Amino acid sequence: MTRIRIPLLAIITAAALALTACSDDDAEPTRAGDRTAPPSGEAVTEDPATEEEPAPVDEPQTAPGMPDDLAWGDTHNWNDGVSLTIAGVTQVPDADLGEFDREFMTDGHTPLAVQVAITNDGEAPLDLMEFSFLVNGATTGGEAESLFLEGDVFLEGRLAPGQTRDYTDHVSFDIGEYGSDITVEAMRFYDGMDFDHPIWVGTIQ
Repeated sequence: MTRIRIPLLAIITAAALALTACSDDDAEPTRAGDRTAPPSGEAVTEDPATEEEPAPVDEPQTAPGMPDDLAWGDTHNWNDGVSLTIAGVTQVPDADLGEFDREFMTDGHTPLAVQVAITNDGEAPLDLMEFSFLVNGATTGGEAESLFLEGDVFLEGRLAPGQTRDYTDHVSFDIGEYGSDITVEAMRFYDGMDFDHPIWVGTIQ
């Protein structure tokens, strides 16, 4: 029989190649994301650390409103053609106070002027004495006091159809204690009234 001699070097080389193949088969596959290289010329960047949201800034507190509340300048209409507008509430300057006005005012109170406009678009004269006004604090409570300053006139008499009466109602209020947000409730007492008095909410100007 003829014997075929295989060189020792060839046997060693074949064994080494078989071991390498087995090692590659057992290795854990590489993830696609790990194999992806950044485009040429671009540096690899890490995700920036998540920055904390800045603490919210406290906003000034304002008067809480109810669904039916009106704002300065809004008009309430009754079903008989009468309407009323509160244009705003302002502080009365010291220069506008009479000589004895301060003497009849509670200490710590500020005099306020409630600007009112009443319009009669109905068919009959309107008795102006049907109206009265109540002013209260809108933030932490407090009730304004009625104030009659020098030169004031009462809301009385009749308002003919098609006419408007501008009127200023003066009150005094402790702004330092209760803040400058207030409510003005307009009450009208007449035959057939529904007691649903309109309320305006706003800030003293």
